[in-house]
Amino acid sequence: MRSLRARLAPAAALALLIAAACHLVSPAVARAQTPQAFHVPRLPVERYTLPNGLTVLLSRDTAVSVVAVDVWYHVGSKNERPGRTGFAHLFEHVMFQGSKHIPNGQHIKIIENIGGEMNGSTTEDRTNYYETVPSNQLETALWLESDRMGFLLDSLDQSKLDAQRGVVQNERRQRVDNQPFGSADEVTRAALYAATNPYSWPVIGSMADLRAATLDDVKQFFRTYYAPTNATIAIVGDFDPAKAKALVAKYFGPIPAGPTVHRPDIAPTRLPVQKRLVLQDQKATIPQLSMIWPTVRRASPDRAALAALGDVLTHDRTSRLTKLLVYDRQLATDVGAGQLSYESNGSFEISVTPRPGSSLTVIEHLVDSTLAEFAKTPPTAHEVDRYKAGVRVGVVLGLDGSMRKAEILLRGQVFAKDPLEYVGSNERALAVTPIDVSRVLGRYITKGRVVLSMVPAGQVALAADPAKPHIDVTPTPEAAPSAATVASAGRDAAAKHAPTAKHAPTASVRGSGTPETFDRMKPPVAAPPKTLAFPAVETRTLRNGVVVALIEDHRTPAVSVSAVLDVPPTADPIGKSGLSSLVGGMLTEGTATRTADQVADAMADLGSDVGPTGFYTISANADSALALMADQLRHPAFPEPALTRLKANQAAQLQEARQDPEYLAGRVFDRAVYGADHPYARAANERAIASVTPDDVRRFYDSYYRPPNVKFVVAGDVTPDSAVAKLERQFDDWTSGTKARVAPAAPAPVGTTTIQLYDRPGSPQSVIMVGALGPSRDTPDFYAIKLMNIAFGGAFSSRLNLNLREQHHFTYGASSDFEFRRPPEPSTFRASTAVETSKTDSAVAETARELRELRDARPLTDAELNFARSSVVKTLPLRFETLPARAQAVEQLVGDELPLDYYTKLVPNYERVTAAAAETAARTHLDPGHVVIVVVGDRKAIEDGLRALNVGPVVVVPPLGEN
Repeated sequence: MRSLRARLAPAAALALLIAAACHLVSPAVARAQTPQAFHVPRLPVERYTLPNGLTVLLSRDTAVSVVAVDVWYHVGSKNERPGRTGFAHLFEHVMFQGSKHIPNGQHIKIIENIGGEMNGSTTEDRTNYYETVPSNQLETALWLESDRMGFLLDSLDQSKLDAQRGVVQNERRQRVDNQPFGSADEVTRAALYAATNPYSWPVIGSMADLRAATLDDVKQFFRTYYAPTNATIAIVGDFDPAKAKALVAKYFGPIPAGPTVHRPDIAPTRLPVQKRLVLQDQKATIPQLSMIWPTVRRASPDRAALAALGDVLTHDRTSRLTKLLVYDRQLATDVGAGQLSYESNGSFEISVTPRPGSSLTVIEHLVDSTLAEFAKTPPTAHEVDRYKAGVRVGVVLGLDGSMRKAEILLRGQVFAKDPLEYVGSNERALAVTPIDVSRVLGRYITKGRVVLSMVPAGQVALAADPAKPHIDVTPTPEAAPSAATVASAGRDAAAKHAPTAKHAPTASVRGSGTPETFDRMKPPVAAPPKTLAFPAVETRTLRNGVVVALIEDHRTPAVSVSAVLDVPPTADPIGKSGLSSLVGGMLTEGTATRTADQVADAMADLGSDVGPTGFYTISANADSALALMADQLRHPAFPEPALTRLKANQAAQLQEARQDPEYLAGRVFDRAVYGADHPYARAANERAIASVTPDDVRRFYDSYYRPPNVKFVVAGDVTPDSAVAKLERQFDDWTSGTKARVAPAAPAPVGTTTIQLYDRPGSPQSVIMVGALGPSRDTPDFYAIKLMNIAFGGAFSSRLNLNLREQHHFTYGASSDFEFRRPPEPSTFRASTAVETSKTDSAVAETARELRELRDARPLTDAELNFARSSVVKTLPLRFETLPARAQAVEQLVGDELPLDYYTKLVPNYERVTAAAAETAARTHLDPGHVVIVVVGDRKAIEDGLRALNVGPVVVVPPLGEN
């Protein structure tokens, strides 16, 4: 679950539309289409309803060897009531804790063991639970989903509720309370909507409501909403329709229908007055500004025009607001705008992250003047056509992924009673005109809005127009903003114009299902899996000596091209950390024949991001995209004013990053493990960035951006011969340069265990990282290490996560991994989590105990090893389902200089690992007496407890400043 602000990143309008616009089209049709003749293609889908009211959607695609099962319940936070918020999201967690025939904790483990992926999500309007599994495991997924739909309450008790209540509270701390301005979404909701409107509270709920939830409350919520009459299931991928129907009838047919659900009646929202709010946060160092207007629900015909408005304002550097604030005036590092539509309400937001020192007042005035000018001067046809180009590309690229197609079908069925609703939605988007955009601007972007200034604690003077009346909506610790606080910002004045949500009584009697004639306690027996066939990788060599790895794959009418650059970690000279990043940014700032704006315009016309090192686009655009990529890679102009701007932006982004506790933990960890002067520990800082000159940029480019340091990866709807011919046309005369890779010096091993404590005052959580150096990628026990780590911390059902999350409820999640680099460079082992502040010392102690026991008292069992092996081997079909995934797999092989037949040998390599080998790997590579323990949190609250552990000396790390 993400906040409203997180969902409205740059180019959000395009992203939001693409997310709703992805569906199936045959390669033959797509290649023949032109923008003028484009027709939104239709997914093959069969819809029917069981006697108990369950709606079923089937969409078959035998080109893949996986199947997606996605169940949507038409219930979200909108169906809650004041004082009892967060129930839908809480149930998202409770539904994974076992049911009558599935023991506690086994649902997730079963899916992991068969090589599947699963999760759930909650929004304002719906809750879903989903699995993507190898195609032979469809019955297992249906067995699991049906059991929690029909038999959850048979096993739900107070202990399970309390356990998941604790997990959700930690999720809230991690995603909201411990993030700078993490409560921004909550305060804007409370201001935008009346207290009676269920969109006024956050999906995750408040701490007070989570604590108040009783077992009877949640059971009644389940009885009301989690039944076949309120559910839709989609099955998409490789399956036999007749068998799928029989299985759905077998597992879901006997479940009683459930009561009739009465939907809340929510009228459109309008704000007659402007509300100006200030949110203070002691974790923040850079202010931010958001402006939010109430707009339209998802079914409104105006939604597409509002999405186009957001695109015209902030899609790229030539869009109106981005050009003004980021490039012309250079007051901001980031500007986003977009429409967000719920089932019954919606909003349009403009958000700005300023450069340090920029005035929110000035920024607000510039936004307002731009909107006022926009009202007088409609967008050009070209501006709107660029938006449509992105829609067309998004439609085709959405081909890939069974789960994505399931989501689109379900969205249409649940909210519009039509699984193919996306067709009309996208046709409306492609029919938007400049007049439409001007009309919605005038109708919805009015004076009735919320203006939220987010400022560091104690710096209210930084708010936009601070002389105007503001209401401070800073929440108290572990509490959502109170209704009374926001009411004083003008809610009472708006309440008489605001919607009300009328919740009608819901029947409590459940109807009968069909008779059940099988034993649900017996897990299904799966058919043998299909043989995994990783796509054949062909290699060619261009005339200039550059190697090309190619995958020919015509299932999707799309092409992916990447230039894999061999830029070593030693590339940034000492004292100029961040130079490599600046060079990468400068490559997009214009070429010898194109200005930066012309490059951006060319990308927008293609409807695709085309960078100097790669792109992913529809087949029809591949030639033009490759020419644009080659121009940026080969002929950068390196304009000095652009370097000045990028340096200032990078410095601002660093300051923003230092607000993030995970960034801080990572920086402290790298310095402690590698040593402050090692290339892997050095990071950009303001002094280093300021020292970079145009000559530095040119020298770096000349050293590394040359044919001997490049390999190309091409995947998709192209033949090897045609791909080579296209590359030759663009790169045949690109020949200069020499190989320039030097491995860094080996760092010293970690000494005796220490606790590195970084003070972040007021943090409601502590971020913990535990680790040390590991072996090189070419170690003989590589596969034993991988399986050992999966069992220890690399899966949900791993020891570490089950301990810290499921058993002790300290955290929202815990994990571990070995980060392997190219030999002979060492790997890094890292276990990490974020825990409630009061549990910091306990979590450190438990992590250390798990490490000790893995080596000594409790080595991996055969069952754990087999689970780890199954979870990695059987999931391979999922890993290679989409074209981007297949391309990325080859890019990793090329970048790490691994053999291109690596994946064909993967299964036997894992099969050879024994329990003894895994135990030896743990003893060899994990030593609790020689690890670094990094803790980022409130020193006053956690230092004494950490010292009392006696696991090692506590070193207080000085603040990471500008040098």
